Amino acid sequence: MRSNLVLGAAIIALLIGAARAPAQVVVALNGNVSDLNYGPLQSGVVYKVTNTIHVPSGTTLTIQAGAILKFGPDADLLVEGNLVGPAAPYAHLTSLKDDALGGDTNGDGPSQGQPGDWGSLGLGAYASGQLSHFEISYAEVGISLGTAAVAPISGCLIRDCSGPGIMMPNDHLAHPVTGTTITACEKAITFCSIASLAAMSGNQASGCSVHDCIETTPNYRNPFSVTPVDLIIPKAAMIGGAYVFSSLNIRAGDSLTIEPGVVLKCALAPSYLTILGSLHGQGTAAEPIVLTDFADDDWAGDTNKDGPSVGVSGRWSGINLSTGSQVDLGYCHIRFAGNSVMGAIDHQGGQLDLAHCVIDHAVDVGLWLHGILDSPTIHDCRFDLNGYALRGARWVNLVNFRDNEAAGNLVLDAPLVEDPSFYGTVAISARAMMAGCIVTRTNPTMGAGKLLRLGPGLVIKMDGDRVLRSLGGVFELLGTGAEPIILTSLQDDRVAGDTNKDGPSIGSPGSWHHVRVDLESPGSRIEHVEIRQAGWGGVEAFICDDYETSIRAVTVREAPGDGMRLLKAVAPLDGLVAQDCAGIGIDLRNHVTARDLRFATVTGCGTGIAMSASYAGVVRSSIAWGNATNFSGATAANLATSDGDALLAGSNGNIHADPLFLDPTAGDLRLQIGSPCIDAGDFALGLQVAADHDESSRINDHDLDGVLGADMGAYEFSHFRLLASGRPGIGQTMWFTLDGPNGLGRLSVGLLDGNWYYPPFGIVLVGLPANYLHEDLIWEGYPYPITIPNDPAIVGAAFGVQAGAALLGDLTHGNIGNLHRLVVED
Repeated sequence: MRSNLVLGAAIIALLIGAARAPAQVVVALNGNVSDLNYGPLQSGVVYKVTNTIHVPSGTTLTIQAGAILKFGPDADLLVEGNLVGPAAPYAHLTSLKDDALGGDTNGDGPSQGQPGDWGSLGLGAYASGQLSHFEISYAEVGISLGTAAVAPISGCLIRDCSGPGIMMPNDHLAHPVTGTTITACEKAITFCSIASLAAMSGNQASGCSVHDCIETTPNYRNPFSVTPVDLIIPKAAMIGGAYVFSSLNIRAGDSLTIEPGVVLKCALAPSYLTILGSLHGQGTAAEPIVLTDFADDDWAGDTNKDGPSVGVSGRWSGINLSTGSQVDLGYCHIRFAGNSVMGAIDHQGGQLDLAHCVIDHAVDVGLWLHGILDSPTIHDCRFDLNGYALRGARWVNLVNFRDNEAAGNLVLDAPLVEDPSFYGTVAISARAMMAGCIVTRTNPTMGAGKLLRLGPGLVIKMDGDRVLRSLGGVFELLGTGAEPIILTSLQDDRVAGDTNKDGPSIGSPGSWHHVRVDLESPGSRIEHVEIRQAGWGGVEAFICDDYETSIRAVTVREAPGDGMRLLKAVAPLDGLVAQDCAGIGIDLRNHVTARDLRFATVTGCGTGIAMSASYAGVVRSSIAWGNATNFSGATAANLATSDGDALLAGSNGNIHADPLFLDPTAGDLRLQIGSPCIDAGDFALGLQVAADHDESSRINDHDLDGVLGADMGAYEFSHFRLLASGRPGIGQTMWFTLDGPNGLGRLSVGLLDGNWYYPPFGIVLVGLPANYLHEDLIWEGYPYPITIPNDPAIVGAAFGVQAGAALLGDLTHGNIGNLHRLVVED
């Protein structure tokens, strides 16, 4: 009972207090309003607006803090003149139904405003003012700026609008917005020019139904102006975690810079960035630049408020480069872009530099080069989960590709060369590969004045009937013993894995055409190159018909017809290998010059080595074994210290005995311990040749008894091999491991000026004794580090690493192992 009395007294006291409070002043506004007509609008006054009111051109309307303007459903505040907001929060613009401000102004009983109850605060085309400290509630659009309006927005609170909080004028001018909070609208800011972004700071948005972001417009400049425009998309202006963008065409002479940490999400399809001028964006590992789809929740969360979702490939068309353009991006992530005729980055001209970028989920192609003529610089990038990682390339496009990776692409992870054209010199290193190889669908022909240089470790897979031919140009296919160049078919999964994504396969002989050098290709060099599964239509897998071409340590495997047809070449022909060719392994029958074939190995072929009466050279210290016919046309005059001809065995040092290959099924044609070919080669010739097919020392103490000798065949027997990992980049560490029986070695690092006789161990191929760069002991099985100095001045310097080793029980006798020829990289 007592509690009810207390409650009743409290209610009576409130009613008495309310009765004593002064009534809210209400003023109806109609028609034109200015400081000279109804204004200035004053604090503590409620202004009732049932129809649209205007601030005419040439007049000013000032609205003080604490003024309350309440609008009916057909009402707006339209400014053609000058509008001045208060210096401190807030002047209130709200719904006539909003009883929380100014009470029940419309006399309809208790009510509250709803989004869309009234129109907007709108500025006409040439309006001006200071839109500061307005609280705008329950409008259709909070603030709507007209084209060319000059009215900075600052310190405002815009909430509960059925449309955007701020609708910019969709023009090219800068419209500053600072310190403004937008909540519970449809969108935060729309139609914002790129130029406005640099003038924005300190804004916030939350609770909007579509997005809390700034939505940009493609209209970034005056179409009638020729003055170059430099634009910036800053991180500081970003609200809602991202910008929402649509198409943007950067004109020639103009530039766009994107700051680190900026996330751009595309909301409209098809949208694109077309670059005729320049695009710059250097993110960081901690703050990458991201261009992606509106539905991509991996970056900036659920921007489009649709619940958990991933992006949609092809939602936006990507970045398009045209002639004269320049694009340089670092640590930039480009996602869900492209279409059937355009890559996520579509390079049709200009200059492109990408570093540490990621391109993923493109609908078709990550990077599409369209046969451009230049060499874009692409390094340390990833191309994942696209259709193709890269396509449309010419060979010249790959010159400045290095250390990129690709995985999970639907069709191809490797770069795809589709244009055969050559211009001048083209030099490609193994660092240009992705997923372990390069794939070509072209038939590149090197004409006069053109040069193709392929570096050690390159793997090139041929898609279909492909020919690699020099027709008066120059080939420099320069592998090394440790890193040969491999040319094989696209179906050959034994090299670089399942490149064509067709499941396990080993390919088949004749899957592609051949390699040919002919018609005076001056100075061509083909060294440490393996040609596999060539010979389409029964043509020879490798043909040399040029007097000036040097051939060394070339291997042909799995040809459906003949392996090598050697018509002309520079003497001598050293370390050639043919295996599993249905026809002739090495065909010398029509060789028109007296070129000796030295230290060759041929096995598994129809005919091993074929000669004729016209062949004026001598086959020396070679092995032809396990072929249907080992030697064809051989005579006592042109076969010496070789294995495989029963009729000539016993003369000129020839033998006929199983050479005991280590593992021919796996392609390992090195010799086993106990092979009759060990120490059976021409010693003097071994001193001259110095290095075998793998660049092991040709003269060695094979039996560790202090007696040096040379072996028959392409491969010299050694107890020890030197394994290497890592790359020779400046500041990088490489690791070298001695592999073999329990032993101790001396690791030698030196210039490539070796070939000096070091009995009783063998021939040293690196560093004359006075030119060693480094020497140290190395134990079998323990990796030894060598760090390349971090000095850009040494980039391009060539050096070699080799080890001599002996068994721990007798350090006076040993072998000289294989050489690693290396070039310092950046």
